[in-house]
Amino acid sequence: MLTDIVLALSTAVLSSALTLTVAYLFFQRRWEEEQQKLEQRLEEAIEELGIVIEDRVRRGVLDAIRQIPSAEVLSGTTRTVAQTGADLVGYGLSALLGRKPKDRGEP
Repeated sequence: MLTDIVLALSTAVLSSALTLTVAYLFFQRRWEEEQQKLEQRLEEAIEELGIVIEDRVRRGVLDAIRQIPSAEVLSGTTRTVAQTGADLVGYGLSALLGRKPKDRGEP
């Protein structure tokens, strides 16, 4: 009687262990296949996104180039910015040295 119980328990435990092993191997294999599919889809999506971003950047740069003002406007603006920078440095040095800044007489 006791040997029958031990035999039944041993059979149940071994059957469960075998079932769990087969299920684990099945799902592990299935998981790896799904992971490969997901990685492939992700790579394709990244590739497509790269193409879209490249196209949008190209269009943005072209739009920015089209909106650049003419050389005359840029030249005048550059002169004004340079003069303003020089004035700021001059005022700062005058203040450090305790001198009164010169009035340029511009409007």
